[in-house]
Amino acid sequence: MSGWTDRGGGRASRTLATLTCVALAAAPARAQDTTVVTPPVAPPPTVRRASVFELLNLDKLQLATLGGSMGRVRPTNVVPTELYSLQADYGEIARDVRIVFVVTYWGSRYTRRAIGIFEDALGEVVRDPAGDDTVRVA
Repeated sequence: MSGWTDRGGGRASRTLATLTCVALAAAPARAQDTTVVTPPVAPPPTVRRASVFELLNLDKLQLATLGGSMGRVRPTNVVPTELYSLQADYGEIARDVRIVFVVTYWGSRYTRRAIGIFEDALGEVVRDPAGDDTVRVA
């Protein structure tokens, strides 16, 4: 049996309780610290503005279809000619909205009749006091 315990609730238990009280009384008394410590304030989260690519879902774009075409064009006052076109479909960015790039080339010259009308119009507005100038569109 150890010296710290006494089954009869005798002298060893009272001694331990007395030692505890003496130890608490011997410690210096301190006033309660009432200083309030506030945690540092975190900066507000930065609001990131969405880029144009994110707003228009351009990051989803990928070449879906590539095509070409050719045909004939017959505009007014121009000699009819061939037309060449290239199309690239990059897909849908919103419901029923697609990004499609189209490049078309055609070249021609004015008809002789259209050039004659232009020469006559220039001849009417050009001042020629001597009357010896001529207007010729090449």
